[in-house]
Amino acid sequence: MGRRRTTNEDSFVLCEEEGLCVVCDGMGGHESGEVASRLAVDLFADRITEAYTKLAAGSRKLSLRRALAQELVIECTSDANHLIHSEGRRRSPDGDFKSRMGTTLALAFVLPEFAVVANVGDSRVYRIRERAIEQVTEDHVIMAEKKRHPADPRPPRMRKYVTRALGTKAEVEPDVHLVDVFPGDLFLACSDGLTDVVTDEEILDLLKRGARDYRKAVRSLISLANKRGGPDNVTVGLVEVLSSQEDDDEDDTEAL
Repeated sequence: MGRRRTTNEDSFVLCEEEGLCVVCDGMGGHESGEVASRLAVDLFADRITEAYTKLAAGSRKLSLRRALAQELVIECTSDANHLIHSEGRRRSPDGDFKSRMGTTLALAFVLPEFAVVANVGDSRVYRIRERAIEQVTEDHVIMAEKKRHPADPRPPRMRKYVTRALGTKAEVEPDVHLVDVFPGDLFLACSDGLTDVVTDEEILDLLKRGARDYRKAVRSLISLANKRGGPDNVTVGLVEVLSSQEDDDEDDTEAL
């Protein structure tokens, strides 16, 4: 929970065996946003865990597994969007767009030889390798000056508008990336409650400062966001790549 919210519309799922981390930040009112984000993470968890054995099978060529994994994430995104959009229309029979629910999406699906990263909205996925942090996703937002009365003496403030979300429209286009992985890589998925108040450099510093105690580092990131006012709810999920396919076919990832 953030410091300024009375409800938490974030949802997440971590599937350790599959190396799956999904973070969703719901919108559309406390009840609708919470429902939207939960519908999304549940769908991704169910579908990807069901398909995982086929994607991880050593008998399939790497190029085929990469294509199948990417297509699976795209299909799940489309299905989650349709599910949330239908539920939103059911809850808004008068067609009031503002009352329809939606959610952002940040997903890291880490397989032994590669990862699929996807996002919709302003929830992010980072890859941390050694002493470098890279934002894999791109925020789907526009920044606009918040309107004030001409007589208001306060300086203008910028407001962020999310341009894509699951469920707010009948169709949505996710950004999907295939990313290489190496032992020691970290994939961090988070809601904007973290990144609006904590810098990339601070994320990297806290993850590397804890001598691989990543659970403590994740708690420290959330605590830091709240110390800076906690303007939004904060969700952070982390997947660590423990070994490559060549090193070990059994224990490849750990979700925190």
